[in-house]
Amino acid sequence: RPDPGEDHVLGFNYSEWKKTYIPPPEGLGDKQTMELMKKSIVPEFDISKIKLKTDKKNNASVIFGVAMKPGPENKIFGYSSKRLHVQIHAPSYEGAADNELARYLSKILAIPRKLIKIKQGAGYNIRKVRIPKEAVQEK
Repeated sequence: RPDPGEDHVLGFNYSEWKKTYIPPPEGLGDKQTMELMKKSIVPEFDISKIKLKTDKKNNASVIFGVAMKPGPENKIFGYSSKRLHVQIHAPSYEGAADNELARYLSKILAIPRKLIKIKQGAGYNIRKVRIPKEAVQEK
């Protein structure tokens, strides 16, 4: 039996979940809320919820962080004020995940793929994404 002082119970790590939890839309019942929590679905992604930094080298661009993890499909599974959390389905050779991430973000943000630049971030699964300011301001 787990210690009540621990923040994980039966394999569920509450601290990690709390970092990426997004409240479900208003008006959903308890059953629907639980389904959303189980699936870790972000009902609607709004880039304004993520901290955007102006690119110091290129003032016409903004940079935001993306935490990637491999998975069976491309989906956003959460976000925090620091970064977007994305699951990417891509082969395991170098550059494939970055290319798939750029393609997926272009679809979500409705901007051309060539405008999205991806740089290596702080960790092996953290990326910095640079997009033009106009792409964010149009939204």
